[in-house]
Amino acid sequence: MQGSSTPKNNRFYRDIIKYCLEKTPLEALAAAFPQAGRDELEKSVKDIIEDLQEKEAGVFHVFVDGASRGNPGHGACAAVFKNAGGETVFELSRYLGTVTNNQAEYTGLITALEKARELKLDRLEVFMDSKLVVEQVKGNYRVNNSELARLLSEVRKLKTHFSSFRISHIPREQNSEADLLGQNELSLRIKE
Repeated sequence: MQGSSTPKNNRFYRDIIKYCLEKTPLEALAAAFPQAGRDELEKSVKDIIEDLQEKEAGVFHVFVDGASRGNPGHGACAAVFKNAGGETVFELSRYLGTVTNNQAEYTGLITALEKARELKLDRLEVFMDSKLVVEQVKGNYRVNNSELARLLSEVRKLKTHFSSFRISHIPREQNSEADLLGQNELSLRIKE
């Protein structure tokens, strides 16, 4: 696994902490922390939950996809930006001309990162269904193609502009909105 996660930096751990605090009866917390009074515990739990929610509020989830019809073939990329509440705040799609599928995936990521900078977003959690691109960006897979190496270099430069950047692989079904945007862009540009 690339890097390490600590409870205060990992969304999963924050969700667990928040859930436990919301579901744990105050009496159980009072028994575990007898030195604190009930009012103090109640206020502390409320403060921790609010703090966790504030930390998540500034994170934007970006779903990115790239596709080509033929490999190489006509290509397009797309991205869907969602706030921490899951609401779509921005969408983009772009026709790329003739590219390979991997070039379309990388170009989708680069286009999304450029748009995030333009929108002045600071904290990103990126999701892609291309395991190859995700693992190369994380440094877990080598890059053997010179064009992909050039695109990866561009991604690495762009991601330094964000105070927080995470990238994760997701199944194709969980990336359906970005996939549909990209496919629609291709359908608008080419006749099959």
